[in-house]
Amino acid sequence: MPGSHLAFLPSLQTGRGAGLLDSTEMSKFFNMVLGCVNGITAHAGGGVALATPLNLGFNEVDVCATAADSVVLPPAIMNALCWVYNGGAASMNIFNLQSNPNTGVTDVIVPHGVTAANAGTVAVALTAGHMTGFICMTLGKWKQIADFA
Repeated sequence: MPGSHLAFLPSLQTGRGAGLLDSTEMSKFFNMVLGCVNGITAHAGGGVALATPLNLGFNEVDVCATAADSVVLPPAIMNALCWVYNGGAASMNIFNLQSNPNTGVTDVIVPHGVTAANAGTVAVALTAGHMTGFICMTLGKWKQIADFA
């Protein structure tokens, strides 16, 4: 089922037939949706090509040493949430995924307070000490919820 969390659960994908979820798949699913990852280091020097990948759920970036160090959002799949906290010393850039495995095209980000999506490689900045959230209501499109201090 492209466009849903089921894309991450091999036993439920189309063409595989009926199947039961084993505990490993259920654990993986819940960690992606509800999990929290800390100890993330934003890619030094910035840019989208080598940006540190984030996970669905909660992400705490502990190291962002220089302005514009970068991270990249996970694939934009419907009903997904991605929260990002910048615990580093500098503002960081959050990029969209350049090739979503569910669509084969570049995801987009609609920044908070606007209606149009950013161009393919335009990042959303997140100030040190701030948190922001992203929600996907349309396959391939992240919408920034807000920026919290």
